[in-house]
Amino acid sequence: MQIKAPLTGIVIPLHLIDDEVFSQKMAGDGIAIDPASQVLLSPVDGVVSFIHPSKHAISITPSANFEIELLIHVGVDTVQMKGEGFKSFVKNGETVKAGQKLIEFDLDQVLKKAKSPHTLILITNTVDGTEKYSLTFPVQKSGFVEALKSDLFNVNEKSATSSKLTKPDSNQVFKKSIECKIPMGLHARPASMISKIALKNTNGAVEISKNSNTANAKSLTSIISLSVAYGDEIEIVAYGSKAQTTVSEIENLLSEITHETSTTQAQTATTLKHESQGPLFNGITVSPGDSFGQTYVYKKNDIRVASSDAKGFSAEKETIRLKQAIAQAQRSIEKTISELTSDDREKSSIYQSHLELLNDPEVLNQSFDQIKLNSSAEYSWQQSIDKTITLLKSLKNELMAERSYDVRDVGQKVLRILMNKENFETAKLNLTGPTILIARSLVPSDMSWLDSQLIKGLILVEGGASSHVAIIARSMGIPTITAVKEAILSVVDGTPSVLLAKKGAFNVAPTAAEIEQVKKLNLQDEKEHSINLARAKEAGVTLDGKKIDVFANIGNIAECEASLKNGAEGVGLLRSEFLFLDRSTAPTEDEQTEQYQKIITSFNKESQKDVIIRTLDVGGDKPLSYLKLPFEENPFLGVRGVRLSLKYPTLFRSQLRSLLKVKPLSSLKIMFPMITTLDEIFAAKKIAQEEADQLKVTLPQIGIMIEVPSAALLADALAPHVDFFSIGSNDLTQYTLAIDRGHKDLAAVADGLHPSVLQLIKLTCDAGKKHNKMVGVCGGIAGDIQAVPLLIGLGVHELSVSVPAIPQIKSLVRKLNHSECERLATEALKFSDAQSVRSLVDKVLSERI
Repeated sequence: MQIKAPLTGIVIPLHLIDDEVFSQKMAGDGIAIDPASQVLLSPVDGVVSFIHPSKHAISITPSANFEIELLIHVGVDTVQMKGEGFKSFVKNGETVKAGQKLIEFDLDQVLKKAKSPHTLILITNTVDGTEKYSLTFPVQKSGFVEALKSDLFNVNEKSATSSKLTKPDSNQVFKKSIECKIPMGLHARPASMISKIALKNTNGAVEISKNSNTANAKSLTSIISLSVAYGDEIEIVAYGSKAQTTVSEIENLLSEITHETSTTQAQTATTLKHESQGPLFNGITVSPGDSFGQTYVYKKNDIRVASSDAKGFSAEKETIRLKQAIAQAQRSIEKTISELTSDDREKSSIYQSHLELLNDPEVLNQSFDQIKLNSSAEYSWQQSIDKTITLLKSLKNELMAERSYDVRDVGQKVLRILMNKENFETAKLNLTGPTILIARSLVPSDMSWLDSQLIKGLILVEGGASSHVAIIARSMGIPTITAVKEAILSVVDGTPSVLLAKKGAFNVAPTAAEIEQVKKLNLQDEKEHSINLARAKEAGVTLDGKKIDVFANIGNIAECEASLKNGAEGVGLLRSEFLFLDRSTAPTEDEQTEQYQKIITSFNKESQKDVIIRTLDVGGDKPLSYLKLPFEENPFLGVRGVRLSLKYPTLFRSQLRSLLKVKPLSSLKIMFPMITTLDEIFAAKKIAQEEADQLKVTLPQIGIMIEVPSAALLADALAPHVDFFSIGSNDLTQYTLAIDRGHKDLAAVADGLHPSVLQLIKLTCDAGKKHNKMVGVCGGIAGDIQAVPLLIGLGVHELSVSVPAIPQIKSLVRKLNHSECERLATEALKFSDAQSVRSLVDKVLSERI
């Protein structure tokens, strides 16, 4: 039997509901919805078994041949509202049709007065403690659902067990009359607790009677249907050898529940109340988002080969052992890749790079050479991995240092096989609720066991924003910060905490008000994301009719499908480095063309879209092993970007030829990185034109990145010689403010909304307007909510953002007024610091959104 969504909203798994009766399925199995609509519709044809006097809960017996009760409970603790804000349209015993209006409620009042608006859709039936039905969820337990259009779950019959009450032949019976002293009567919470006690009486029935009506105390729905209110006289009857114990337990429970509300509130206040704010840790944003949860410090010890295991057998045997272990590791990774879905292409490309590491000639040769010295396979492999990691970290190169974590990951995988410890995987964490996981570092395989339903944030001491762990964290939507001080590892497990990843801040032991604020923000963000995603393919047009293109920043083919799904109107930045890094030889011309063509084809399936491909942007900070680049004291001020391309023209020409072979060529735009002078534009365009002439094709549009102050200051002079500008705000900010954007201590103040950076963006936009050239932004501030109104006001035509941010940015554009943005930008340029600018924008956005 299929159960449809009774209202529109966000689906939430039961274990995330902030009430143990529902989260622990004491009231029954099912799912919850965070409502976006305010009318509850019947999801099935059936009969109303009961509707609570407070109108917040209703039970339906479906007409289909299924002996189940479907309980729909609007909000958590809504019984305390005593019907205020609720209106029912049906009565007990009434026959209803699927889609019929059942209850209407005021969502604003529920949000203000109830514990949460989460609406539960549950199957409550059991047969003497035995579940007669199981549920399957045809869709993920998350995402946006529409009333009556979306399937929530299927109900599957498990057995033909009778659901009739049975009374044993035994004369053992115990009964007692009790006055209900529960302020809100027998609503879902006390009813579920009573049924739990009754179910333990396995050899006899348990009944509750009010007046002439009798309910099965093992059935939550049956108990609630009695509509027992405060002061009502009820009789509890139990049969069997445990009869007296059962009745006594229920009586004791009812006396305890009498004080339930005040006790629970007192405990909550004690848990969350803090007279002063706890320690605040800062880090670098890896994956944005705000979250809350209890801390858990994850300590993982790598497998190490003991000195006693250093000596091996014969070199031949040890070599065979190592090769077999590597082959087994390879099969394991290939299996992992095969099990990934189309939405996991980021992970797939990362694991593909792990396969390449397993065949790295340097690592293998070092291992085999060590084996020849009578070392064991595991010791030789460990020595080679250690040397490789040490080398990568010694390069003083952020990208290479991050790759060391992948080497470590692959190294441990092979060691586990060699040492017969394949099951020596990450320890299962005993997590009971929303958790902020703290670790010194993580590797990609660690990410495979993370449950994003429980892990609400990651705090790392080591690792950068471009690491593979960072990429996976972003793809999973887990807020993450890194480069946090080592003292974070001393935080006590179970401490309430708030992670404001967008600001790079982690607050340990926050106030109750701070936690509640983040909770509300999360609920609001979930709703907005689902609504934004539903409208993602609509254009980004301001209220006064200004069209702003919203493009995607992508780093490989894997991101194409997700970009289009999220409403990307084109590619504002394809980082072509994905073809050149992490390999021992340069990609061939044909290999490049094949990859570029796949991306162009993906974005031209329905209609032609612009795809801006940046030529190779590497250098001293992102070296290529096959170029043997010389060491540079300050690689950010050295041979990188277009400077490197001009220094190695063979490599540059090969890339340009591969780009010029794609079809349709009109969809392609070529962009040169790190332009600082007009001469660089002339030199790069000259080579591009020569290659186009050789191939007898028309040179497509050529643009440049504005990443250094000199390019912005010369924008008026550069504009006549290019077709478009794209502002790389990350580099532009670090060069303008003289702060390395990855600096552990200073990165937080390298803010792209600093007025000096905004002045350079204005110069670029003014030049674009004067010469009728498109100006885009592909740096981080393009996806910054506070920056978008300013960028639009300064004259930016196109915003290119990370794939997940596309729906949100398009939605924001639709809420803005272009003329207001222009006035806002003019005002912002008068300030002298970034914080003042952000405060100004916050004030405007709070009024507009």
